[in-house]
Amino acid sequence: MIGASLLPEAQTIPPSPRILVPISYQKKKPQRGCHTSQQRNVPPPGLVIASLVNVFLQSSGLDWVISVVGVLIFIGLTAYDTQRIKEMNDVNDDGGVAGRKALMGALRLYLDFINLFLMLLRLFGDRR
Repeated sequence: MIGASLLPEAQTIPPSPRILVPISYQKKKPQRGCHTSQQRNVPPPGLVIASLVNVFLQSSGLDWVISVVGVLIFIGLTAYDTQRIKEMNDVNDDGGVAGRKALMGALRLYLDFINLFLMLLRLFGDRR
């Protein structure tokens, strides 16, 4: 055969049938919204200890440092908690679970904003 290709003709592979797996058997990403003692929204122990020491020393310089460090910490915690709320969202959650996650996320952000406001008040407030 003149002009015939030396390569064998391409064989078409039939598509494999799709296997439907129930949602309950699919792998899920790990839940990051679980409650553990390490994930509570509390200020670092160093900030609390420095504040307690400052109660007795009444140093305005230490109070300023505590306020600045507290503002920076709670700005970081606000950004971190916002990212955690975004990661907690799961398409497979029913209404009740999604509502609880939304409530816990809102509570975390509320506490972050309250603590940030208190630190800013300590920093810029007029002391009489």
